Amino acid sequence: MFDDVKSTFEVPRVERPSRREFEERFLFPQRPVIISGAMEGWPARERWTNDYLTEKVGARNVRPNYPKKRLINTPPMKLAEYIDLLAGGAISDGQLYAAAMPIRTTLPELWPDVRFPPFVDEDKYRFVNFWFGPGNNFTPLHYDPSNNFLAQIRGRKQVILCPPREIARLYPFPFRYADNPFSYHATHFSQVNVLSPDLTRFPAWAHTDRALVEFGPGDMLFIPLYWWHAVWGIDQNMSINYWWRARPANLLQHPRQTADLAEKMFLERFKAVTLRARDLVRGTVPTPPESTKTSLRQRLQARATERWPQLADLTIRHHGGFAYVNGQLRDGTTLPLFRLRYGGSANSWGFAIHLASRNGYEDTILPSGYPVGTPEEALDCACGLHLNDPTGLGPTLDELTGVTTRRRAWRPVEGRR
Repeated sequence: MFDDVKSTFEVPRVERPSRREFEERFLFPQRPVIISGAMEGWPARERWTNDYLTEKVGARNVRPNYPKKRLINTPPMKLAEYIDLLAGGAISDGQLYAAAMPIRTTLPELWPDVRFPPFVDEDKYRFVNFWFGPGNNFTPLHYDPSNNFLAQIRGRKQVILCPPREIARLYPFPFRYADNPFSYHATHFSQVNVLSPDLTRFPAWAHTDRALVEFGPGDMLFIPLYWWHAVWGIDQNMSINYWWRARPANLLQHPRQTADLAEKMFLERFKAVTLRARDLVRGTVPTPPESTKTSLRQRLQARATERWPQLADLTIRHHGGFAYVNGQLRDGTTLPLFRLRYGGSANSWGFAIHLASRNGYEDTILPSGYPVGTPEEALDCACGLHLNDPTGLGPTLDELTGVTTRRRAWRPVEGRR
């Protein structure tokens, strides 16, 4: 536990604030808060016992990690097997932690039980994840490039919070640092082990502003954009977390973190574009494995359900390295939407919009300013154009980072079909 951590400031606790109060006191000024009483009547709190989870999703695969060994993934196991390990006390020292599981796609049977914090419009939440720990489970100190609600279903958690301005005292891993135990680009993790800080290597940690909070079932913690946090689970503990995009004004308040985010986004897309160019030169397109095809279908259907009620269904047809996506409208009309080109990664697909005037596809720039992106970005862009809903186009890379790009988004690439 974090019992040796001394707070230098307090995080307030409020009882069921109005949305306006939450926005004015906490969201807009980006201040953390513990909210009580806002989860009353949530089915997850009443239903999600171990027996219920075993019955509903026990056959689903999970891949717990070793949180005390720097988030190393284990081989997959059935959730029922994981629950048996919890019940038997075999992993009570926090050896395994079922963390950050997207509920809609990995545990879809639980989705009807999910409710949303009433302080943000439901369609703004981009990721809703399931966390289930045995006790003594630990998440190292890091920050996220999104606002976050951490809602406690059962058990208790302690969280260390540090403001974004403390970044220099928290020693983030350098970009492409070979010995980074998380990944070479995980610059949002601190090198400080808050369980046993090495003040010889990281002396500034002793002078860092920080708060230690503890909360239990029915409480939710608001963690603003770029706030550093480390988490400790007490006894068996279960949470749902909700990430949603921050306002551009908040991103620009922290130029170092936002520049780092933009650099990683650029390098990821540059790699995908380079691989795509290589395949074009070779005249080949890699074929996605069956697991990627299944993941693509699940992700697109989940996004269509939560964002595009105009669509009754989606159909996806694969041909070699291409995936052709059609939407079925409520009146039965079939609407060709877009084509994806597999680039070797489940998160990077080349995008081509369907043009009814030509009855064909044309390579197109996404709102991010790149010709490749995630399946969700492609679906939102295509639906925004075909269904005449500009909100689906989302913010551009310029809006996210404040960096002016010369490439225009949503424009078909000349001469490519």
